[in-house]
Amino acid sequence: MSKQWIFNRGIQVKKYWLENVGAVENFKYDQLVFKKVKARLGGRVRVMITASAPIAGNVLEFLKCAFCCPIVEGYG
Repeated sequence: MSKQWIFNRGIQVKKYWLENVGAVENFKYDQLVFKKVKARLGGRVRVMITASAPIAGNVLEFLKCAFCCPIVEGYG
Protein backbone atom coordinates (compact mmCIF):
# COMPACT_ATOMS: atom_id res chain seq x y z
CA MET A 1 0.00 0.00 0.00
CA SER A 2 1.33 3.40 -0.93
CA LYS A 3 1.02 6.60 1.08
CA GLN A 4 -1.27 8.02 -1.61
CA TRP A 5 -3.62 5.04 -1.34
CA ILE A 6 -3.80 5.35 2.47
CA PHE A 7 -4.48 9.11 2.19
CA ASN A 8 -7.23 8.60 -0.41
CA ARG A 9 -8.80 5.80 1.64
CA GLY A 10 -8.74 8.04 4.71
CA ILE A 11 -10.54 10.81 2.80
CA GLN A 12 -13.16 8.30 1.56
CA VAL A 13 -13.82 6.92 5.05
CA LYS A 14 -13.99 10.38 6.62
CA LYS A 15 -16.34 11.68 3.89
CA TYR A 16 -18.62 8.71 4.55
CA TRP A 17 -18.69 9.47 8.28
CA LEU A 18 -19.19 13.18 7.63
CA GLU A 19 -22.18 12.56 5.36
CA ASN A 20 -23.82 9.82 7.44
CA VAL A 21 -22.92 10.65 11.04
CA GLY A 22 -21.75 14.26 10.92
CA ALA A 23 -18.41 13.48 12.55
CA VAL A 24 -15.21 15.03 11.20
CA GLU A 25 -12.93 12.77 13.22
CA ASN A 26 -11.86 9.17 12.75
CA PHE A 27 -9.28 8.08 15.32
CA LYS A 28 -7.45 5.56 13.14
CA TYR A 29 -6.94 7.80 10.10
CA ASP A 30 -6.46 10.96 12.17
CA GLN A 31 -3.52 9.36 14.00
CA LEU A 32 -2.09 7.66 10.92
CA VAL A 33 -2.42 10.36 8.26
CA PHE A 34 -4.23 13.56 9.13
CA LYS A 35 -2.23 14.38 12.25
CA LYS A 36 0.61 15.25 9.87
CA VAL A 37 -1.65 17.42 7.72
CA LYS A 38 -3.02 19.22 10.77
CA ALA A 39 0.53 19.75 12.07
CA ARG A 40 1.26 21.85 8.98
CA LEU A 41 -1.09 24.47 10.46
CA GLY A 42 0.50 24.30 13.89
CA GLY A 43 -1.41 21.26 15.19
CA ARG A 44 -3.84 23.21 17.38
CA VAL A 45 -6.60 24.01 14.89
CA ARG A 46 -10.04 23.80 16.55
CA VAL A 47 -12.21 25.59 13.97
CA MET A 48 -11.69 27.30 10.61
CA ILE A 49 -13.63 30.24 9.20
CA THR A 50 -14.10 31.11 5.56
CA ALA A 51 -15.72 34.34 4.43
CA SER A 52 -16.50 36.73 1.55
CA ALA A 53 -17.88 34.10 -0.86
CA PRO A 54 -19.38 30.62 -0.74
CA ILE A 55 -16.83 27.82 -0.95
CA ALA A 56 -17.44 24.84 -3.24
CA GLY A 57 -19.05 21.90 -1.44
CA ASN A 58 -16.41 19.36 -2.44
CA VAL A 59 -13.60 21.68 -1.28
CA LEU A 60 -15.35 22.32 2.02
CA GLU A 61 -15.86 18.59 2.54
CA PHE A 62 -12.17 17.86 1.78
CA LEU A 63 -10.95 20.56 4.18
CA LYS A 64 -13.15 19.27 7.00
CA CYS A 65 -11.77 15.78 6.50
CA ALA A 66 -8.13 16.78 6.06
CA PHE A 67 -7.90 19.25 8.95
CA CYS A 68 -10.21 17.33 11.34
CA CYS A 69 -12.20 20.38 12.39
CA PRO A 70 -15.48 22.14 11.62
CA ILE A 71 -15.39 24.92 9.06
CA VAL A 72 -17.77 27.85 9.46
CA GLU A 73 -18.85 29.87 6.44
CA GLY A 74 -19.57 33.54 6.96
CA TYR A 75 -20.59 35.83 4.14
CA GLY A 76 -23.29 38.22 3.19
